[in-house]
Amino acid sequence: MAIMKYSYRRPFYSTWDPLTEISNRVSGLFEEPFFESRSSVQWSPRFNLSESADDLNLSVELPGVSKEDICIVVEDNVLKLTGEKGSTGKAVEGDSVTHVRERNVGSFTRSVRLPRTVDSSKISAELKNGVLEVRLPKAAESKGRQIPIKT
Repeated sequence: MAIMKYSYRRPFYSTWDPLTEISNRVSGLFEEPFFESRSSVQWSPRFNLSESADDLNLSVELPGVSKEDICIVVEDNVLKLTGEKGSTGKAVEGDSVTHVRERNVGSFTRSVRLPRTVDSSKISAELKNGVLEVRLPKAAESKGRQIPIKT
């Protein structure tokens, strides 16, 4: 007896579903230009946000960006990261032509709503090996209290 791979089918599977999926994929090919100029596209760095008992920790991939080109602002519980990544390639000489340009260059902006209130006076940041590490200490939570009612 041969063992066959199980293929999950949705309860209301239609024979037209594969054709619909193919049609959607083909339509998606024409939504963006094939050779869009990368220099005109604003890019967005990738990040991880984690939480420990005392801190929020933001780790952002920024290879090729110097600390002078980065600005971090925290306001109304939103961290806004802006900056600029210049081209690090060699200058074009003579009749040289660039055939492929995939590296991200230009300005970037990234905003992150913080899940906890932070103490903005104690925030620290370090850029090392193309990774920006931002430590955001949590603010002391206000303790609730019972309010007496006057008569």
